[in-house]
Amino acid sequence: EDGEARFDPHAPVAVETLGREDPIVFTTDGVQKNVLRKMRKGHYPIEADLDLHGLDSHTARQRLLRFLHECLNDGLRCVQIIHGKGYRSPAPEPILKNHLNRWLRQHQDVLAFCSAPRHEGGTGALYVLLRASAKFAGDEHI
Repeated sequence: EDGEARFDPHAPVAVETLGREDPIVFTTDGVQKNVLRKMRKGHYPIEADLDLHGLDSHTARQRLLRFLHECLNDGLRCVQIIHGKGYRSPAPEPILKNHLNRWLRQHQDVLAFCSAPRHEGGTGALYVLLRASAKFAGDEHI
């Protein structure tokens, strides 16, 4: 199990293509605005991180799903994903950044995500808030 079951590739996702410096902000229904604001300011500790930059899309997606699955199994809530800004990409826009913007919206356990603060990677990294898994349901600290 690599987390594929929690990913819905058919979830409707209409997102604009982002440029290298464009910030990303997303919340699912029911996530309060102050949660996103606190997340953007780095108020929640980053419990794990994943560096995807330089990987091809297929490998990045596999690593992402495995990483999210492991984080959920370990009861982690706030994680960082480094995707880079796509400066070495042959495409005019950052490929991994745009894929992540879609993939994370299609993952059932992702509640919110946003570009990291400038000192933590800025528009080349994301902070991701995960749903508390059932086995950690009593541990709601976010």
